[in-house]
Formats: sequence, C-alpha cells, structure tokens
Amino acid sequence: MTLRLIALSWVLGIAGTASAQDVPEAYAAASYAHVTFEADVGVVLSRSDGHGGWEALGISPCDLALPPGAIDLALSHANRPPVRIPIALDLTDGARLVGHYESRQTYRELGVGILFGTIVGVLIGIAIGVGGFVAGSLDVGLGGLIAGASVGVVGGATGIALATLDDIATIEIL
Repeated sequence: MTLRLIALSWVLGIAGTASAQDVPEAYAAASYAHVTFEADVGVVLSRSDGHGGWEALGISPCDLALPPGAIDLALSHANRPPVRIPIALDLTDGARLVGHYESRQTYRELGVGILFGTIVGVLIGIAIGVGGFVAGSLDVGLGGLIAGASVGVVGGATGIALATLDDIATIEIL
C-alpha cells in the first residue's frame, strides 16, 4: 500500500513522503463485492447505466467485482434487449447470483403467424359472405360474414397476446 501511495505521489508530482491525506479521494481504494454469476450458457448480466440503458457486465458463468449495495440488474440472451429484474438487489462480498432467463421468442413468432392466418380467415369469410349475397342467399352471406368476424376477433386477440409476450428474467442471491 505504501509503495502504491509513493508511486501515486510521484505521478501527481507531490514532493516528500506520501501519506493517506495526500491521496485524492478519486484514487482511494474502492471496495467491491466479488460475486459469482451462474445461469444457462450465454445469458448476459447487465446493470443500469443510470441513463435508461444497460451496461453488459459478463456472460454466464463468470466472476465479477461489483460495487456493494443495491444495484439494478437485468438479464438478456443473444441479441435480445435486457429484461430488468423488478427489484434492486443488495450485493455483498462472496454472493452467488443464480439467474434464470426464459426466452418467449417462439411464442412471439407463433403470435405473428396466427395474426397472418387470421387475416386470411377474415378475407375468406368476407369472400364467402359477399359471394352468398351476390348469389342471393342471405344465409350463406350472413354466415360467411359472421364466421369471418369470429375468426378476426378470436385470432386477432390470440395473435396479439402471443406476439407481445416479454421474456422472463429472475435472479436469486445465494
């Protein structure tokens, strides 16, 4: 420690012997919580950058040195945006973070597929309805329009619900 203070005083141009009072606060030794992060391979641990964004800290599994105390964390996978952990975690030295990240990409893709299928179903219902009215059959025309509207409501609601699902992220401190 004394050698480091002497070297620092030499760099800063402080003459004489160095003491703790001579070291600027910015250069004072910071304490860190050394933590281990475990999750499925490829899960990225990030922390809030304080400006609405995220700073990647490491990819699981990894060891990290983080400031002790409460910290906002998020998990992500591949090129997905980070999913914030709902509460700030209080980190202490030696903590083990176990993360769980569940991608819902397959559900989102299924939702988009259902929306496209819904559009096709509604168009077929409209075509049957219009064809029935043109042919003079009120029953066929009305049945086609009702079927098309039903497909639109059910398929649209299901497709939107699935297409807008967020990924799930949790972290447990052990």
